[in-house]
Amino acid sequence: MKLFLLSLFISLHFFAAGQQISVNDSLLNSYRTATSDTTRFRLAYEFSDAYISTGDFSASLEYAQSALHLAEKLSVDTMLMKSYLQIGKVCFYTGLLDKAVTYFHNCLILAENTGNIRLMASANFNLGGIYNHLGELAKSREFTERSMDQMKEYHRKTGTTISDYHWLTYHINIGLLDLKEKKYESSASHYKTALALADRIDAKPDKSRVLSGYADLLTATGKYDSALLVLALQAENDLTTGNQYGQNLIILQEADIYQKKGQIPLAVSRYHAAMALAKPRKDLFILERACGGLADIYRKQELADSALFYVDEQARYRTATLKAKGLQAAQQKELDRQFNKREQ
Repeated sequence: MKLFLLSLFISLHFFAAGQQISVNDSLLNSYRTATSDTTRFRLAYEFSDAYISTGDFSASLEYAQSALHLAEKLSVDTMLMKSYLQIGKVCFYTGLLDKAVTYFHNCLILAENTGNIRLMASANFNLGGIYNHLGELAKSREFTERSMDQMKEYHRKTGTTISDYHWLTYHINIGLLDLKEKKYESSASHYKTALALADRIDAKPDKSRVLSGYADLLTATGKYDSALLVLALQAENDLTTGNQYGQNLIILQEADIYQKKGQIPLAVSRYHAAMALAKPRKDLFILERACGGLADIYRKQELADSALFYVDEQARYRTATLKAKGLQAAQQKELDRQFNKREQ
């Protein structure tokens, strides 16, 4: 169940713009009145990143495109590659996946032409992440492994070392790839390495992603008690980060495991707990899945009225989910229209 969700949080690797800024009227005025295209590029690039954190993807795309146009005007290769990565990043977050792939490839081609190994590695890593999300696992592995080879070459030439965080994202991505391809032993090895790295650098959100993937691995291999222990660790970690959605998913996953173990009262209790958390947040995915789990339990117990009630509830939430997806698709279509208009 959670493999799809986990794939949505595939680690991408982007060229850092520096410390994230907060866009305010003063900065916007500085952007509008700047006489230097280099200054305007820097601010547009940083604004694009800042608007991602607020969820304003339309503004983020607009400033990313402005940065690209300025980079093209200045004809500076590094600026162009940074712009390609930034637009690819925003397109990925907004679901414009074809455009994301195109811009990551644009960055890769220019990086290869200019011999910029560091940005080659970044482009390849991003492509590996997005192909993992798209389910093209062979391509994902190819680009991810190539990226790490290039990173090793870059750091060997510069006399530096690959950061623990970059190794962490690599092991998370390969761990998920191995899990999807049912290479369970290799997947476990990558997740264990990733967990040690997350603890070493105190990367709490990433630690939750590692534990989530590892719990899925243990569940897939029938090690239900171990999976529950890992989920308990994830719940403890999520409490420190305030990740309510992650906590809600954990409860749903626990319910699924208890159902597999035949511990039906515990499964029913956890499904209801998941719904109680999801309803105030209007999390349709969790509500639909919890109702499906309860309907399945009552169907097997031949409790027809209860089973029918939760079948109807599941159908109601599924309909609402489809409507929400339709709205999301319409929003993506509008973003795509605005994107194309600005390109022209």
